[in-house]
Amino acid sequence: AVLKNNDVEVTVLPKLAEGRPNIVDFMKNREVAMIIITSSGKKPREDTVVIRSTAVLHSVPLITTISGAQAAVNAIEAMLKEEGRVKTIQEYHSEIKSYQKI
Repeated sequence: AVLKNNDVEVTVLPKLAEGRPNIVDFMKNREVAMIIITSSGKKPREDTVVIRSTAVLHSVPLITTISGAQAAVNAIEAMLKEEGRVKTIQEYHSEIKSYQKI
């Protein structure tokens, strides 16, 4: 919901056995920016192995846990609000020194 509310396109696709187009097709066509896939149970499903392998082959970021998905959503949300920015190591050290003086 957070992704959709911030105009991040989200597409829910069928499982591999349910027909095409599926996630593998989208990855091969370079139409996927990130995948969130979680498996239940101890043994991963056969299609999960194919999806993971294809994601690695096509350099698609793959998130496999609920906590990882939440962290990614939080990061995307912060980026959309421009809360995060790259800092030099010197800026970080300067901030630490400022806090230590207080």
